[in-house]
Amino acid sequence: MKINNLMKISKSALLILTFFILSLSSCQKFAYDNDDETDNDTSSAGMTFKLDGTSKKANYGAGAIAQQITFAGINSVQIIGQVSEVEGVTIMISEFKGVGDYVDDDLIFVYLKNNDPNQNDRNAYSDKGGGKVKITSITDKLIKGSFQFTGYNSFDQAIVVSEGKFEAKLIVTAVPI
Repeated sequence: MKINNLMKISKSALLILTFFILSLSSCQKFAYDNDDETDNDTSSAGMTFKLDGTSKKANYGAGAIAQQITFAGINSVQIIGQVSEVEGVTIMISEFKGVGDYVDDDLIFVYLKNNDPNQNDRNAYSDKGGGKVKITSITDKLIKGSFQFTGYNSFDQAIVVSEGKFEAKLIVTAVPI
């Protein structure tokens, strides 16, 4: 029971963080440094996916951005794709180990579309397990991969996010203990 409550708190915290980040990044456009013409070029950063069969493209603001955080020797990655000022996807990979497949307990997914601040619980969808992420490549500036998940809001209404692909600018952060 304590684990379920912890997961609910973690998902609630992630929803709040996602909304906060979407709000911040909707206020500005990000310019990427493209000093070199290598495979680390981040100019193509973005995310695409299907939401209940309808194609979506996250290219608003930063498009897609990722942050790898190391704390107490544990790596995690958060990937955010922003479709509009009020719509986006967040993927959180705990215990990140680089290129490979991630499922179930390693992941938290959130889809958020908030046109009405009084309807947060209706427009925020998180997974209940069963989602998948495949990281296909990672450099010091870019992370690429694919994803899929089914999300549920607080009324247990479901959405299906499928055929997701991302190429996101990567920011690496180490948190001192």
